[in-house]
Amino acid sequence: MDQPAEHYPAHRAGRTADLLPHIQRIADTLNEATATITKSSARDSTKQALLIDALVRARQQLAQAEHLVAEYAVVQGRSQSSVAKSFGLSHTQIGNWYHAPLSDDDLIQ
Repeated sequence: MDQPAEHYPAHRAGRTADLLPHIQRIADTLNEATATITKSSARDSTKQALLIDALVRARQQLAQAEHLVAEYAVVQGRSQSSVAKSFGLSHTQIGNWYHAPLSDDDLIQ
């Protein structure tokens, strides 16, 4: 996924500063979703609703986060892993969200 900086369009390099707030917002959403899941109990319907909302928000923003992290990494000449970590995201966390699709039925047991 990582691309050498020399293959990155120079005109997009100016967008680096614009990416930071978007990446941080997405990182915050993913971290909030993780915290909600950690604190939630499957027996409490209010907490179940919060859990489902958190999962939906996190999944909607995951693809955007991965794209922005990749773009920012190329512009900065850094690895995606390094950029993700600087925003409080881990490759494991991103991988878990991406590779573990759940339906609402999976959550309510």
